[in-house]
Amino acid sequence: MKFNKLVSNIISISIFATLFSGVFVLPKKVLALTGREIMEKVNARETGDRSITEMEMILIDKKGNKRVRKLKTFGLEKGKDSLSLMFFLSPADVRNTGFLTYDYDESGKDDDQWL
Repeated sequence: MKFNKLVSNIISISIFATLFSGVFVLPKKVLALTGREIMEKVNARETGDRSITEMEMILIDKKGNKRVRKLKTFGLEKGKDSLSLMFFLSPADVRNTGFLTYDYDESGKDDDQWL
């Protein structure tokens, strides 16, 4: 009976060691990356050609009074140009106001904007 328990314990420890041996060991390449290399990889990643974002804008006047505006934006990359459409969600006085921007990549060409 002691032999079976010993074999069972050895098998259990072997399985555990096999399954978790790679968990605490990082590939050498990961440890070798510098901060700059990480940021270059982040900047070079594919971000897609469409985006949807919700954001909050806090406007503060000279007296320190705050006004909060919530927006939803839709973005589209069209070749080298980009389009963005923003809708104000709140407050009520600007709700459903939209702002469309066509940003041309061509230098010297002004962006088109509509409110």
